Amino acid sequence: MLLTRNVYIASALVCVCALVIWSIMSKKPQLSTASIHQTQQVSNTEKPIATQPTATNTTPTTVVTTTSYKEDYGVFGASPSDAVEVAQWKVSMGYTNADLPANEYTSYDEATLRKLADNGDVKAMLALGAHYTNSTNPNASPDVAAPFYHKAAVYGSTAALQRLGTIAEVEMAFSSLPAEQKHVAMLEVIALSKVAAIRGDKYPLTSILRKYEDEIQFTNHDFEFIDKRGQEIYNELQQQRNALGLGPFDNSVPDAVRRNFLSHAQYHESQKDIQYRYAEYEKSKQK
Repeated sequence: MLLTRNVYIASALVCVCALVIWSIMSKKPQLSTASIHQTQQVSNTEKPIATQPTATNTTPTTVVTTTSYKEDYGVFGASPSDAVEVAQWKVSMGYTNADLPANEYTSYDEATLRKLADNGDVKAMLALGAHYTNSTNPNASPDVAAPFYHKAAVYGSTAALQRLGTIAEVEMAFSSLPAEQKHVAMLEVIALSKVAAIRGDKYPLTSILRKYEDEIQFTNHDFEFIDKRGQEIYNELQQQRNALGLGPFDNSVPDAVRRNFLSHAQYHESQKDIQYRYAEYEKSKQK
């Protein structure tokens, strides 16, 4: 298990409360409750989260329009058509607006979610993770949430890796670790985002590097640690997939996503910021 340490529950709940409220206020279609009574067998190949074994094959996917992609998904640096494709890909990796599980799952009770999660439904796993970091849940506990996010990561969600990192960040923020140990703990958090990058999703790594650029004076040694630890975590997740008969991760990304990453890289190069420095470090390793 990647993260099972105790945290201050109340503090963690405050960190995610705003996201939960945003999710509740979102207006998107809900699944028919009748559909939750059917399940599928887990496939031996990875599928997009929208089509992971869930209640039925008719589970509606989130529709992204050219008028909503900026507001709902924060996709920038892309043409409208590319932005829609990028947003749909992000949904397939476990993201929705406000980085919360699909809104239709908020109507399901915990027993239903657990049944779906046991049958390989990644959205249900993410919803259970969110449920246990929800301030309205009297039994909320990041220690309970983390295993659901971990399982979702094994099943293919890169958004789950980011949420595991958020739990770890809260723990670290309220810890009394010496500065040096806290620095290592932060690199561990960033390594989770590195796993997402290995999976083809560079957004979490870009975001967290930018977040801590002023707080941490990153060195090449730090980058080496992040890369090594990220690969170790990735290998652990792959081994767990193999044990479940899920096969190798599908780390391919659509061309629209590649173009979006490229536009981001060009922007960071113009700014000579931390993302650019990390990209230059990555290039130096390939020489």
